[in-house]
Amino acid sequence: MKRILLTSLLFALTWTMKSNAQDFGKNLGSVSVAVENQNPDKYIFSDEQVSIKIKEISIYSITFEATNKTNSSISFNWGESYYVVDGESLSMENGSGQAAVAIGMQSKEVNSQPKDLKIGPKTKVNIISLPKGKTLFNFSSANKYFKEESKVPENKAVLAFNINGSTVEKPITFQIYTGKIKKGLKK
Repeated sequence: MKRILLTSLLFALTWTMKSNAQDFGKNLGSVSVAVENQNPDKYIFSDEQVSIKIKEISIYSITFEATNKTNSSISFNWGESYYVVDGESLSMENGSGQAAVAIGMQSKEVNSQPKDLKIGPKTKVNIISLPKGKTLFNFSSANKYFKEESKVPENKAVLAFNINGSTVEKPITFQIYTGKIKKGLKK
């Protein structure tokens, strides 16, 4: 009987801890990140033109899965897409092939702009992106912002698509949590 009671208590405690951790999004190590106040693994942005999911997320980069829902080709516009990180607007860089560049297997023109990424009708592509020159989700910056503003820090990715001859922006907001921020919110 004691064993059943102890097992039930441990299960309830573990489930409660797990539920509380999910309230703050996905744990990325030193920070947890939520997308539009939900876990990035479950997030889907969708309208009549595109659907956007988060395939992978780290403190440095995000892989978006963009699906063209229209009956004509559209394109993802690297030059018009950007991040807002710690209140600073930063160019969005193409993160595919970064490992090959880092170890010298490929070279990259420093000032080159990636070509627009064509997305056929009813198809999807992966957009591997990172902000130019800055960590996407920074532990120290998040704590500093929360201390000064008493609000959960937010960064943003603005994905720009060329649809029917116009540039259309799709903003996605990320909330950043650290241990200090979580404790501060519980007070």
